[in-house]
Amino acid sequence: MGKEKISLTLHESQVREISDLQEEGYESRSETVRALVDKGLAYDDVEAERDEIRRELLSFDGMDDVVGYVRRRQMLAGVPIWRRIRWRITGVPDEARDQ
Repeated sequence: MGKEKISLTLHESQVREISDLQEEGYESRSETVRALVDKGLAYDDVEAERDEIRRELLSFDGMDDVVGYVRRRQMLAGVPIWRRIRWRITGVPDEARDQ
């Protein structure tokens, strides 16, 4: 995947923080900024999943619903996102439920 150059204007305090982070193991400020952008994008995914979980929890009527929800979450733990999306469309196969 290629890289594209962009230009940023940052406050001095932001530049200092990026320089401090760079000293903790990044080769350059550019690499540091790329890592921060990646973390921010990953955080957006986590926030979206958190919001979905909150909506699901708010829809539960009782403890049986919560227990079922926890079992489904445990079943999905470690399953790649592409497979979870496919299961959401096609349904979860029986052999995956038995694991």
